[in-house]
Parts: sequence; C-alpha cells; structure tokens
Amino acid sequence: MDHIKKVMDNAYKEGNFTEEKKRLTLEAIQKKKRTLILLPVPIVTTLFVVILILFISTMIQSTEQVEYVSTANGNEGTNLEEAYMKRILDGFNISTEEELEQYLSESDWLLQRALESGSSVFYRSYELSQWEREDLVSLLHHLYMWREAYGTKTLPFDTVATFYEVTRDAPFYVKVLSDFLEDETYMTSTEEKREIPVNYFGSMSQGNQIGLFCTIIFFILLFIWNVKSKVNLLFRFIPIVIILMCFIPFIYPVNNDYAYDETSIMQVAQNQLEFNGGVLENAATFENARYGLISVNNMRYMVTFIKDEHGYSYSGSQGGSGWVMVDSIIGNEEIGYIFGFFKGHPYSKVKLVGDGGQEVEIQVIPGESIIKKVELTRGSYRYYYYDEKGNEME
Repeated sequence: MDHIKKVMDNAYKEGNFTEEKKRLTLEAIQKKKRTLILLPVPIVTTLFVVILILFISTMIQSTEQVEYVSTANGNEGTNLEEAYMKRILDGFNISTEEELEQYLSESDWLLQRALESGSSVFYRSYELSQWEREDLVSLLHHLYMWREAYGTKTLPFDTVATFYEVTRDAPFYVKVLSDFLEDETYMTSTEEKREIPVNYFGSMSQGNQIGLFCTIIFFILLFIWNVKSKVNLLFRFIPIVIILMCFIPFIYPVNNDYAYDETSIMQVAQNQLEFNGGVLENAATFENARYGLISVNNMRYMVTFIKDEHGYSYSGSQGGSGWVMVDSIIGNEEIGYIFGFFKGHPYSKVKLVGDGGQEVEIQVIPGESIIKKVELTRGSYRYYYYDEKGNEME
C-alpha cells in the first residue's frame, strides 16, 4: 500500500494526468500487486514438494525378492474323512469341562483350508462337490463358536455317526447353530485374499488416503490458478509434477505381509526371517491371531499374525532349538496362552498352575506337531511339562 500511495502522490504533485501518465501509474500499481501475490508461491510449492517427497519415501519399502517354496509337512497326510469325523464327534459329544477345554484348545483352520482347496499337504484329498465343501467348512466354524458361547450345553439336534450323514445334514446343522449366534459369518481364504491391499494406497490408513486426495485437489486448483494468473512456466510445471507424484501409491505394488493360507505363511516367514526352504509343520487360527510352526535345518520358529482391517498381518516370531514355544494374548479379564509343539517333541501334557492354585492340563501326543490354546483368568502361571510316562521334564 505504501508503494501505491507514493505513486499516486507523485501523480498529484505533478498535476499532469495525461493518458501516458495514467498508463504508467496503472502499470506501477499492477506490478506491485503481482509482486505481492507471487512472492509466496515459490515458498509454498517448495514446502509441499519437500513434504510430499518425505511422505512418499516413507511408503516405498524394499521389494527384494526371497526364494519361496511350497509348504510341506514331511508326511503323507492324514485322511480327511477320518480327521473331520473325529473333530465333529469331539464337538458334538461334550459333557464335561475337561472335554470342552480340550476341544476349544485346538484350531480347525488347517482342516478348513483342506476342505476349501481340495488339496492339502496336511490331509489327503477327498472327493466332494464345492457346495459340500462349503457346508462342511461352515459347520466346523459354527460348531466351535457355539461351544465357545454355550459350553457343555447339549446341542439342539441329535449326534451323527458317519461322514455321509454329516455331509448330507451339514446345511441343517449350520442353520440351527447360526440361529443361536450373532453375525458369525465364516470368511474363506479366497475372501481373505481379496481384502489384502495390492498397492500402497490400499494399505494406507483412511486418514492418509483423505490427505492424499486433498493434496491432489489442492495442486489441481493451484495449477488452474497459475494458468489464469499467467505466471511463468516453471510455476505451472511444478503442480503437474506433484500431482503425478501423488499417483505413485495407486500404481506402486505393496510388499504385503498377510497370511491367508499355508503357502502365504511360508512366504511371509521366509521374507521376514530371511531364510530359504523350511517346513511348515502346523498352523492355527484363534480369533484375532494366526500362528505357524516352521522348522529350518536345526532352527524352529513360531510366527505370529494379528488380525487388522485387511486380514492377518505379520506381527513377530520366536526362534530357537526348543521343542515348544509359548505366546500369550492378554484380554481385559482373561489371558490366552498359545503352546506350539514341534514335531519330535517328547511331551504328553503340560500343566499350568496359577498363584491362586488354579490348574489346567493340556493333553498332547508325543512327537506330533500341534498348536494348543488355553484361556485362564488373568494372573501369573507356571508351566510343567510331562513325558508319556507322567514324569515331569525340564
């Protein structure tokens, strides 16, 4: 304003308002306005470029590839029909708390995956139609959820005796059990895979996605303003570059670490722990956590995946040469202990003893790889392991 006032004062002092003088006065005023408006533009664009580069650099991670191998459990696989009937009868015929604890301590996830895919290294394939597989998988899921909710209560239908009967009546059982449960829809591995983001934009939080859209809109408007203001080509070009950079998350593939089946567990573990080969001995899912037991040469690992908005994402791992590994899930009032027993272990059971005298036993088969879960009231517990003769072991 001081500059404009000075120009006007000079014009009045001279007392000469010719057309040429008016033109020169107007040009002096407009030149000052353009200077005031355009001075912040380089500063604003530079700041946004720096912020955007830092933002995108935090999203782009290493895409180094690791040699992946398919899973293998080192045996010929268990008969699917026999394994399914054993699990169903265990769930149907529960009358004591001990039977309930043993049933709920195991996961149906590998059996469900074998039914879904029709091919598994853990179970020998059985000829079933697609709709039969879906019904049998859903029955395992709803039966487990019903037992978790209603304990040793008698089921609202009669028991079964053969695999043919359970295959035939599975839709009826699922319908009856689902009437007792709230929104217990089962998600297959294929459906889980669809939820996993394939680019960096999909893996971003909702807040970051909104921020990215706002950045794109801002620089589009800035570009339009620059064109209308007839600024130099440099300032017109900068918003275009930034807008193009903002589209990188939409096309850049994400190096995700989600596990939706046996093979993806191995792939993520190999990538995270940086090893090749290995054997997936067992895997299990308990509500919001998924586990895998992997042996590599003389090392053993228990990898953990925690459920988020996209699926089960890698959380961490334990490694060593021991026969059993333990993880815990702490809730508001309860604590869940996860025991991973590796193939060849010498134990027949583990006893948990709390400071208050509470005791819980978990039965296992010596030498057999398995993952067990037990839920207890929150507190401090000690573990005692026993061999098949009942002798306490170190």
